Amino acid sequence: MEIDVYTDFLSDEEVEHLTGRKKLKKVIEKLNEQGIPFVINAHGKAIVRRDYPTQNKVKPQIITPTTTPNENRWMPAVLTN
Repeated sequence: MEIDVYTDFLSDEEVEHLTGRKKLKKVIEKLNEQGIPFVINAHGKAIVRRDYPTQNKVKPQIITPTTTPNENRWMPAVLTN
């Protein structure tokens, strides 16, 4: 089975439309409320399969973000003291 990222997954705009939210934390909350399975990729985006309504009705894993992508940016010690 070959995966095509352009047809198998919702675009960022579609996820935003689906959840009505733009910020990652709010997107995650809405996807969890709606029971839609997703994963967070390395870019901090929610990845949702286009066929999510037909996936097994297993309870989705609840993901809670501990940090936002820019929260743990490295800073030199001279700027933090």
